[in-house]
Amino acid sequence: MPSVHTGHRARMRERFLRDGAETLDTHELLEMLLYHAIVQKDTNPLAHALLDRFGSLEGVFGATKEELCTVSGVGEKIAAFLLENGRAARAILSAPLWEPPMQVYDDYTRLGEFFVSYFEDKRAQATVAMLLDGSMRKIALMEVAPLDYDSAGVRADGVIAKAMDLGAAVIVFAHNHPYGPAYPSHGDVVSSQVIEKELTACGLLLLEHYVIAGKDFVGFHHRFGGVREGVGEAVLSFIDSKEAREQ
Repeated sequence: MPSVHTGHRARMRERFLRDGAETLDTHELLEMLLYHAIVQKDTNPLAHALLDRFGSLEGVFGATKEELCTVSGVGEKIAAFLLENGRAARAILSAPLWEPPMQVYDDYTRLGEFFVSYFEDKRAQATVAMLLDGSMRKIALMEVAPLDYDSAGVRADGVIAKAMDLGAAVIVFAHNHPYGPAYPSHGDVVSSQVIEKELTACGLLLLEHYVIAGKDFVGFHHRFGGVREGVGEAVLSFIDSKEAREQ
C-alpha cells in the first residue's frame, strides 16, 4: 500500500512552480532546498530541527559549519550544502532584483484552485487571507489565527492592519476542512459575516470566503446582490465568473 508520503516531493515542486514560493511555509521552503542534498529521505523533520535551532532561514544560512553540525542529522555534506546556499543567497540579495508582475485573480475558479493547492498538504484546519488591490492583483497572502468557526467571536484586526499597511482594497478568506466536506458550517457563515462587518467599517471589501476540502472548493460568502456597485472591472469579472460557474 502506498505511503501518504508517496509523490510528496513531486507535489511540492509542482505547487512551488505553479503558485510561487509565497504559498509555502518557511519550513517547506527549507525542506524543498534539502531535497538537493538528501536524495530520498524525508527532509521535513530536518527542516523543522534546523529552524528550531536557528530560529529562521536567515539564522540557518548564517550559521557556521560547526553550529550546523550540532543539529542531529546534519553532517559535513549537508553543512557544506547549507553554507554554499547561504553565501549564494546573500550574493543575490545584495544585487538589484527584478520584481515579478503581480498575479491577477479575477476568476473565481482560478482562485479556488490556488487555495486547493495551498491547503493540499495541510493536515490541520487553518485559515488564510489573500490581500488584493482593486484590480484583483495579489499583494500578500497571510495566515490568520486563531479563528473559531464554532462561534461568532471572531475579529480580523491583523488582516485589517496588514491591508491598511499594504494598501489592499479587496480581501478573500479561505479555510480548509481537512476531513471534509467542502461546505460551510453554520459557524463558518456567522464568522464570515462578523469579519465582513469589521472589514467594511475600514473600507475593505470582503469579496469571498472559500472552504476547501481535498480538491473541492466552494465560495460561500456572497450572492453579490449589492457588491456590483462601485467596484472595478476585475472584481466584476470575478463575480461574473462565479455566477457563470453556478449556472
